[in-house]
Amino acid sequence: MTKSRLVRATVTTALLLLVGRLEVVSAQTSDALQKLSEELLAKSNSPAVFLAYGEVGKPPLIAAAGKRKSDADIPVTINDHVHLGSCTKAITAVLIARLVEQGALRWDDSLASQAPELSVRLPESHRSVTLEQLLQHRAGFPPNARDWWLTRGRNVSEYRSEILVDSLKSLPLEPPGKVEAYSNLGYMTAGLIAECRTGESWEELMQRDVFRPLAMESAGFGPPSLHGSLEQPWGHTLEQGKLKSSQQDNAAALGPAGTLHVSMADWFRFCELYAGGGPNDFLKAGTLKKLIKPDLNGEYAYGWGVMKRDWAKGEILLHAGSNLTWYSKACIAPKLGRIYLCVFNRGGDDMDQWAEQAFAQMIRLSNL
Repeated sequence: MTKSRLVRATVTTALLLLVGRLEVVSAQTSDALQKLSEELLAKSNSPAVFLAYGEVGKPPLIAAAGKRKSDADIPVTINDHVHLGSCTKAITAVLIARLVEQGALRWDDSLASQAPELSVRLPESHRSVTLEQLLQHRAGFPPNARDWWLTRGRNVSEYRSEILVDSLKSLPLEPPGKVEAYSNLGYMTAGLIAECRTGESWEELMQRDVFRPLAMESAGFGPPSLHGSLEQPWGHTLEQGKLKSSQQDNAAALGPAGTLHVSMADWFRFCELYAGGGPNDFLKAGTLKKLIKPDLNGEYAYGWGVMKRDWAKGEILLHAGSNLTWYSKACIAPKLGRIYLCVFNRGGDDMDQWAEQAFAQMIRLSNL
């Protein structure tokens, strides 16, 4: 029974006391999440930790602990912006899906169909790789560009074109459609196809077709904080046991593969799409089903690793991201309607163990 119904209805004192008890339990759970964030802060050698979990359609519980910058005594807040790294990929895939539903793109579109003048500069074997192949890492592209910082052209869209041409001429290629091979370059190319078709940049399309419809007001591109500002957290690396702060990020050209920042609440709002939430007219049910279905015998869908877990009563969606100075990870249990998120403002190969510990404890808390 919801609180609003209790207000409208005639209820007994016993029922009112029960509602009060449930509110106390909820507060204790929130305290437990804050305690978990502080425990992970002490263990992980990260300047800050951000955690969130909840059920679709309900406000998430969010906790934050630590500092925005390792050598500055400014605490983080639950509203601070965090860097998503490769967790950006799922958001790019949703953008493409929106454009497909609008009739602006088709899943089998390629550079050959949408940018023939550009495609003739690519190896013939890879001119017709499709959006589906790119978004499922089956295009046969290398993991990364030869040089992400190549800046030939007038704007970031032209940079992406030149980076693609330079990379496919210089790096070994796998046959398209044969194997699953993770590729940041592939996701950049998916964004590039959208740019070529619409005449708008990936950044403009994201604002128009994803951020504004989902009310993700905090979402932006690049590191959360710039130019020495401490209004948002900095990223960090751990070098010879010492934390080094940084406001650097992936090259802007890599955008569709991993340059977004966002608040934990707005990231949760995006993830609700996969658990039955979001605006009714945002994406069709069939489109959402497609976005979480791996190709062939693979385990990668459209921006998500997909695997089965008993505790989730079926499949979970999982993805991590890092620009080397941040580490983010998301876990969604669609059948339970639950979402778990964690972010550290430090990169490093050891960070995934702390993310997994965060998930294990948040799953336990959500079952209390």
